[in-house]
Amino acid sequence: MMENSKSIDNYNSLINKLEKINELKFTKILKKIHKNVICVGSGASFTTAYFSSKIFNKYFDKNAVAMTPRELLNVDFNTKPSIIIYSYSGTSNDIKYIKNKFENVIVVTGRNIDEFIDKENIFSYYLNEPYERGLILYENIIMPITLLLNEVKEFKKIIEYEINNYNKYNLKISEMNKIAIFTGDFTTVASYDFTDKILETGILKFDLYEKKEFSHGQYNYFINNDYDSIIYFKQKNVSDYEKELMKTLNRYNTLIIIESDFNGLFASYDLLFKSFVLFNKIKENKKIKLYNEKFKNLYSFEGDFS
Repeated sequence: MMENSKSIDNYNSLINKLEKINELKFTKILKKIHKNVICVGSGASFTTAYFSSKIFNKYFDKNAVAMTPRELLNVDFNTKPSIIIYSYSGTSNDIKYIKNKFENVIVVTGRNIDEFIDKENIFSYYLNEPYERGLILYENIIMPITLLLNEVKEFKKIIEYEINNYNKYNLKISEMNKIAIFTGDFTTVASYDFTDKILETGILKFDLYEKKEFSHGQYNYFINNDYDSIIYFKQKNVSDYEKELMKTLNRYNTLIIIESDFNGLFASYDLLFKSFVLFNKIKENKKIKLYNEKFKNLYSFEGDFS
């Protein structure tokens, strides 16, 4: 099966699993988490770590930050935080190294708990259904985030909204080889994942701009590049500055606005789904070559990676 077909199947599978989210209870894990929390993830899982840190801070009265595994190894701690590692496989060498080096480590994974010899402090969101296939994964990002949000009463409606509306997103875009991406505020989560998928597939070139930082001279780089389109992630309500920015950008090129129907963290969750649809649309007619053997030794590296 082609990678494009796999990713669409993965997206449809994700929606089916979200409908069963109430079968999973994250409460036991929440009780184990200390006041200070470090959410850890690599690649696509960093999106999950970053979003989770925001949820912990706002709804669970925690002091949470997001880090990559390597960042974690280069930080000195005055206290012993809880470390939550998000990993679809749950078995990478990064995880093994961190678990040997730190205490209070919890692994959140999509793998069946029965596949682990040491099951202590492992939370699996496996639902006795086939695993995602291919490189373009959605479940490993959305499911752990949804587990957290499902513990927050006001978020249950947004979860239900995505389940009911995921197949209604309709984007019409032209061929893209190089794009500019504008992000910031509560749209950062979606842009993290969107750009990670581009980097891991190599389907096009992009430049990433933070909306306000753009006004501090980044426009000089922008005007010296030719972009096929400008992707602009937007929550429902925006400032007067953003309105002026969008108006200005639209003079230069095709402005594709990926807009949420919500604000704040609700928008962050909503835009993740819309960024999935956008990515699938862009790569419809592109060939994706994955797993370059020249770099396999780096992924499978064992030992100190600090």
